[in-house]
Amino acid sequence: MTNVASSTLRKYVAQFHRHFSNDAQKQRGREFNQADLALVKKIKDLFSNGLSIAEINARLNSGVDNAPQVEPAPLTPEKQTITLPVTPPTSTLNLESAAPLKEISQPSPVDFSVKDEEEPTSPLLTALKRVEDLQQRQARQIETLQFDLTQTRAALNRLKDDQIYHAERYEKHLNTPWWKLLSRKNRR
Repeated sequence: MTNVASSTLRKYVAQFHRHFSNDAQKQRGREFNQADLALVKKIKDLFSNGLSIAEINARLNSGVDNAPQVEPAPLTPEKQTITLPVTPPTSTLNLESAAPLKEISQPSPVDFSVKDEEEPTSPLLTALKRVEDLQQRQARQIETLQFDLTQTRAALNRLKDDQIYHAERYEKHLNTPWWKLLSRKNRR
């Protein structure tokens, strides 16, 4: 029927209950009418396009996606050709007065930050919020990696110092006469 699992249907009804019929909202014996089935398909398509629950809710509330699809009436034989008048252009482009590309100033940076209490309603704001979140996450990861790098460098320096110490001690041990080594063992 809709190729949607029953658990997913229940989740859709719970999340978007305002848009479903009363029969679809029942706890037992749910019955989906044609409008409910169309809504399920629309929600599934919106989720597959990567929209969040808030974005889908906003679209369903706005009614943009709820508008019935009206097919255009077929053209009758007398309406199959359309004639449009062709008018000559009223102005021309003057390339001499155009500013060179070097002189075009860069636009000032725009703050695309979205307040936490506001829910983004447009896909562009949502995408910008996701980019900002990714940048913050990457900055935190870079800080963590830098900290780990300094810790690793410190550990390597300690290992190098230990290696030098043990090499000097071993060299001293090799240069010690054997009878002094025996006498040390006996002293213990």
